[in-house]
Amino acid sequence: QVIPSANITVTFATTQENGVLIYAGDFQHLAVELFRGRIRVSYDVGNNPVSTMFSYEILADGKYHRVELLAVKKNFTLRVDGGLARSIVNEGLNDYLSVHSPMYIAGLSPDTGEKALKLWHLRNATSFNGCLKEVYVNDKLVDFLQAAKARHKVSPGCSLYQDEQPDLANPCKKNKCKQGQCTPAESGGYKCIC
Repeated sequence: QVIPSANITVTFATTQENGVLIYAGDFQHLAVELFRGRIRVSYDVGNNPVSTMFSYEILADGKYHRVELLAVKKNFTLRVDGGLARSIVNEGLNDYLSVHSPMYIAGLSPDTGEKALKLWHLRNATSFNGCLKEVYVNDKLVDFLQAAKARHKVSPGCSLYQDEQPDLANPCKKNKCKQGQCTPAESGGYKCIC
């Protein structure tokens, strides 16, 4: 339940354009999915019509992205990679999301997926395929191996997606010469050649 608020932060990398990230619902619901490479959010606290939004950013690029989700009563906010926040409001008489079914992360059971598609909560019930580096629910890090009631094709580690490290081999990426050309020096630094 979202009384008065809940927040979820997901850090992930994938090259897959479609996949379920978060789903909790029956008739009221929160659905967060990758759809055609963008984040698609469907939020319904029981007020018709359902509120939907998409991210501006395309996230299926193999790089790590941080998606912050905040539900405060009937308001829902999405922020990608610390950028500008986007918000929607599910206007109506109901004030908050009330769901009594499990929350799914990165995939759904076949029955739940079929129901979510029929109710138009999701556009694609494909499981997420990539790396979920971190998931925080209400500011608490989720330990998938301990918290999950069921796991399917989940393995620890993210061997396909490397953490972004600073480019130590090329110091010219962060250092610009006022005049001349930046060239890496043998000592590990850089020099400007005019």
